[in-house]
Amino acid sequence: MMRKLLLIASLGLPMSAFAEPCLTATSACTEWVRLRNGSSRSLIYRTYALEEKNESITRALIVVHGAGRDADNYFRSGLAAAFLAGALEDTIVISPRFASNNGSGCRDTLAQNEVNWPCNGDSWRSGGTAMNDEKL
Repeated sequence: MMRKLLLIASLGLPMSAFAEPCLTATSACTEWVRLRNGSSRSLIYRTYALEEKNESITRALIVVHGAGRDADNYFRSGLAAAFLAGALEDTIVISPRFASNNGSGCRDTLAQNEVNWPCNGDSWRSGGTAMNDEKL
């Protein structure tokens, strides 16, 4: 460990280059992704920050939740799969949240500027348009 720290210091590399994966479905493992360079945004769960370069990542596992919109549980399942495959150190696990609050069965609490997808009909599952941003 001391050699690694000395090597990092001597090369001037940031400590984040050797970041450990985030392994909990809590706010510590989430980040907001802006969509179409506008104000609309979507929450994702991820094992590594998207804005930090990580040379050890060689693949991605993207886990999309079902109609229950429980991205946190799907993130946990993705973590378990990566762990069982021995791939936590070189795989980024991402689980996006497709939130919906349209009064017809879906009542997710939406954050400011969070994309609101239809719950039924032409929803996010079928490529439908977002309710609060017709360009998405």
